[in-house]
Amino acid sequence: MAPQPDANINSVLWSKTIECKHTKEAVPVLNPRLTTKLLQLNRPKLRTVVGMITGHCPLNKHLSILGITDSPLCRACMETEETPIHVMLQCNGVAEQRAAHLGSSATLHEALRDLGGLLSFWSELGWLE
Repeated sequence: MAPQPDANINSVLWSKTIECKHTKEAVPVLNPRLTTKLLQLNRPKLRTVVGMITGHCPLNKHLSILGITDSPLCRACMETEETPIHVMLQCNGVAEQRAAHLGSSATLHEALRDLGGLLSFWSELGWLE
């Protein structure tokens, strides 16, 4: 099935935007397969994944921007800002849980390939509830 003309226009616009830095790291190109997977999730799971993709979720970096917490530092390692990218890819404080659920993903884009593992990881941490 050939892509629709609107899809091509949207892909070009997405590739040229300089905003949405966190989201662009997670979804560097428009991905219809990911969209289909996301639309199959129930509302709470979809909210969790969208928060991870956009960075707008109850982690300390975002909560400190909103004035809800005093510190943006990661609660597991206290070394850097607590963002989805840090927790899912870099934090040594949750390395064991991350390895068990996500394996060795090097990018947020790779981690999104296994939505079940991603949701299990966050559920075990209990940080997004």
